[in-house]
Amino acid sequence: MKMFCTARRSLARLLPHNLWTLAFLSEWLPNLTLRSALRLRSYEVRKGRDRISKDALLVLDVLWPMKARVVLREVGSDPATFEEIVKVQVYKVAVDLVPRCETILDLGANIGLASLYLAARYPTCNVFAVEPNPFSYNLLTVNVSDLVASGRCRTLQAAVWDSNVALMPAPMTGEREHYSAFSVQAVAEVTKDQGQILGLTMRELLDRSGFERCDFLKVDIEGAEVHLFSGDLRWLDRVEAIAIEFHGQSRAQTNFDELMRQYRFRIHDHDAHTVVALKHVRD
Repeated sequence: MKMFCTARRSLARLLPHNLWTLAFLSEWLPNLTLRSALRLRSYEVRKGRDRISKDALLVLDVLWPMKARVVLREVGSDPATFEEIVKVQVYKVAVDLVPRCETILDLGANIGLASLYLAARYPTCNVFAVEPNPFSYNLLTVNVSDLVASGRCRTLQAAVWDSNVALMPAPMTGEREHYSAFSVQAVAEVTKDQGQILGLTMRELLDRSGFERCDFLKVDIEGAEVHLFSGDLRWLDRVEAIAIEFHGQSRAQTNFDELMRQYRFRIHDHDAHTVVALKHVRD
C-alpha cells in the first residue's frame, strides 16, 4: 500500500507537466517536425527556469506555413518573432489582400522569417531583404540561404533613411537583446570602432533591388518610418502594396494616411499588428 501511495503521488506530480507537454505539442506539431516541437518545448522549460544561454542558438525545422530550417537566438526577441510569423501568421491579412506578387522588398528583415513566409506564400516571387543590425543580418543570411541559392532572394545590410548617409547604432533604451528593436542614427563622422552602417533612401534601395516595380513592400523598421516617409516620396509610384507595422506615434508623424490618399492607395487597418495599403482595390 505504501508503495502504491508513493507511485500515485509521483503520478500526480507528473501528470500536469505531461498534460502541458501534450497541449504544447498539439499546438506546434502542425507547424514543426516532432523533433523541433520537442526542442522548442525544451527551450520553453529552460527559459522558465532561467537556464537559457546568451550565445545559444535554437534550430527548428518548419513544416508550415513555410518549409524551412530556421536558426533563432535563445536570448532575445527571436522566439517571440518566430511565434508571431509562423504560428500567429501576422502577415496573413496582407497576403489575403494581395493575391498576386512577383517582387517583395522586406525592410527590417531581421533574421529573415517574414521573407521566408512571404516567399512561401508567393512561390514565384523574388525577395530583396534589407536589415541593418549586423548580428541579425548574419542570421538572416543563414536562414534565407536556400532562397538565395535558388536565385529568388538577395540580401543587403543597410537601413532605410531620408538620404544616403553613414549611420551608427543608436543607444538602446530597452532590453539590449531585443534585436528587432535595433535602431540607428546619423552622425557627422563615424569612426571604425563605432561600426558604420549604410543608410540609403528608398529610391536607392529600389534601384539596388533591381525591381522596376515592387508588388509588396513589408516594413518593420522600429520607428524609422519617419525617415522612410521623408524627403522625395516619388518612390511610392513604384510600389503596389505596403504592409507596415508602426511604432510609437510614427503613423501620425509621417502623415501616413494622407500620403496614401495622395498616391492612390487604399488603407486596410483592421489588423492590430499590420496596416496594409493597396494601390488598387482587388477582388
